Amino acid sequence: MESIYYDGTKLLSLTDIDGEKPVFYICDGNRSAGKTTFFNRMLMNNYYKDGSEFILLFRNAYELHNSETNFMTSIKELFFPDLQMKAFKVSQGLFVRIEVGEYIAVQKGSIVREQWIGQTCGYAVALSTCDKLKRYSNTFYKVSNIYFDEFMSETNQYLSDEVKKLQSFLISVSRGGGKQYRYTRCIMTSNSIDMINPYYLQLGITKRLRKDTKFIRGNGWVFEHTLNENASKSIIDSPLGKAFKGSNYMEYATTNKYFNNEAFISQPKGQFFRLATFLLNGSFYSLRRYENVFYFTKAKDIDTVFAFDLSEHHEGTTLITRTEFMPRARMVSLFARGMVYFKDLETKNAYLTIIELIDNIKN
Repeated sequence: MESIYYDGTKLLSLTDIDGEKPVFYICDGNRSAGKTTFFNRMLMNNYYKDGSEFILLFRNAYELHNSETNFMTSIKELFFPDLQMKAFKVSQGLFVRIEVGEYIAVQKGSIVREQWIGQTCGYAVALSTCDKLKRYSNTFYKVSNIYFDEFMSETNQYLSDEVKKLQSFLISVSRGGGKQYRYTRCIMTSNSIDMINPYYLQLGITKRLRKDTKFIRGNGWVFEHTLNENASKSIIDSPLGKAFKGSNYMEYATTNKYFNNEAFISQPKGQFFRLATFLLNGSFYSLRRYENVFYFTKAKDIDTVFAFDLSEHHEGTTLITRTEFMPRARMVSLFARGMVYFKDLETKNAYLTIIELIDNIKN
């Protein structure tokens, strides 16, 4: 009988575009599909099989609270009825060490107390503290899997330079145990929130996504876009689903369509000032300022154009050669504050690609 829940076996079996073992295994899809349950169970199975430890990765430090309880919730009743876990703060709460074990009765005289007996199975770590974690590389030398669940933000609230922070953290974890580099797998799962997120832009997933996409292979990564129809039907047929039938959020929750695709796709009205024009892959894009918002559209507003590639650098263009390009910080800030609107998804993608290109310029 086919399982009604998500099964990540195929994703984990894939090699990357070069035929090598990937570092990143990425999956997004509809809500309540069972992605978290599958990978939490896999982490525990690996630990019981060969002692492989894991890291539960979160964005912010406050998410570490009760991380071991939340981890157990999805798998204890279904697969590990006797599972008991306990968390211990390390270095004043910089990260959390998770033990699996049990309480045993210890008697001293006439007094009987419960005592915890356990072994380390994993850790809970916040990406926001990655700079302080470099000195703890050897602590994680038994870690084989890093699991970053819900890596997309519904409110588009990401850390500053979040992708770089993840890179730094992975390097730190992968150099422990007396080795300069050892293979560590990073699994990332999320509901299908926004195809134009920092990770998909960095890895080039955004540009390769199509309506019928199921799997994609890249350099060092593999990706799955999944839809669990049983989970979708369960939500649609529930009283909650019926109450909010037709809402944008309910469509997002019951399909694998990206929720924030159409966010900020609108043209402001009124007078505007022409601020800058960019040349990207043969097309002109311009940033305009209205009274209270900004607008990014496909047009050539200004004769002096910023270019990124030598092949597009000619008379009338200014080649951007340094990451200190001043408007870049302003562009990031405006986008994060929800002050930039776009002509369509293509221009929204181009805007974020420009920021990415500036970040990747070699000084």
